[in-house]
Amino acid sequence: MRVLLSAVLFLVAFASSAYTQDIPQCNYLGKCVKAGERCDQEYYYNNTVPSRIYVTCEYGYFCPEVYEPTCVAYSGLGESCGNNEYQVCDPVYDCTSISSQTNLKTCQVTNYLGFGESCEFDQQCTGSNTECINGKCGILPRIPCSSDRECAYGNFCNITSEPDQDNTCLPVLASSSVCTRDAQCPYNQICVKMAFDSSDATCQNQFSKAEGSYCDRYSAVPSLESLTRYECDIGLTCENPGTDVAKCVKIAVPKTNDVCYNYTQCGESAQCQCSSDKAYDSAGKCTAPSYNQVSTCKTAVINLQKCAFDNKCASYVNFAPDSCLVRNCHSQYCSNACVNENNQPQQCGSAPVNAVCQPASSSSIVLPSFIALIAVFVALLI
Repeated sequence: MRVLLSAVLFLVAFASSAYTQDIPQCNYLGKCVKAGERCDQEYYYNNTVPSRIYVTCEYGYFCPEVYEPTCVAYSGLGESCGNNEYQVCDPVYDCTSISSQTNLKTCQVTNYLGFGESCEFDQQCTGSNTECINGKCGILPRIPCSSDRECAYGNFCNITSEPDQDNTCLPVLASSSVCTRDAQCPYNQICVKMAFDSSDATCQNQFSKAEGSYCDRYSAVPSLESLTRYECDIGLTCENPGTDVAKCVKIAVPKTNDVCYNYTQCGESAQCQCSSDKAYDSAGKCTAPSYNQVSTCKTAVINLQKCAFDNKCASYVNFAPDSCLVRNCHSQYCSNACVNENNQPQQCGSAPVNAVCQPASSSSIVLPSFIALIAVFVALLI
């Protein structure tokens, strides 16, 4: 499943391209082509000044792997897919068969319902052992859990290496309890050591480490793209995480407009935008950060997690329109101070900052049309 939920990147991925090699480390857009235009790299090859051009179709379109291809639209929710090179699902969907009665594949939202949530087919449920059983996501009796996603809200999967014991779902631990990972702690807490020489990690409030405090892990840029839990306070990151000299330090001010060759030269959450559409010209310029390191962003992250807690959202794997989080916490997720909408990575075409926050279908499932089912039935009779 293409989880378009990372701590730094957005749910909307760049449009697909015809060539994926020789891409420089700066944020590379290449030649942006529109619907119906040629998108093969050879078409734009310059014999006078030899150079490979990275070709990108505009948002919502892709370059099929055929002779002399042109940019064509992705298949949408509920549309047929997988039958030929032109039937490719939009990256937010999976091409899957939702009925045991037919092999007809359609584009569907998958992997977004937690344990106990109402479902219509297995692929909607998260977890490798989870199925849609009597209209609810769950696992069959006597099957041990393999991940936290296969446990009810407020529980985690206690994974054991003992040969005579099965993994079992247990209630989350109390604050300050000894832990080994975040999922064992309450929603708003993180499992970390308080000092390098501490024998155990414990459940502590997130954003609780001040400047100069020992830190146990790299602190991702606060983002509402996932329910990542944060150790250092807002505006801080963990330097040398997990070592005896690890500490929370201020995030360096991004170097806007400086020449760069990869994003690490530009500062936290800033982009290194390539200045050419030639794949071998890797020089670029630093852009302003796409995320805001401000206290209101910290508040937004905490509010989203509180909303998830209040609504007992058991799953946060995929931020789909009908997922528990987006359904119940839409305002907290879509209206926040974390995202700097004016400083997003350059894209080909008009792409939304967050597709989930755009007006869309009222459902994350569209069943195949009656006509399509008839066609499959007729094919089976031939």
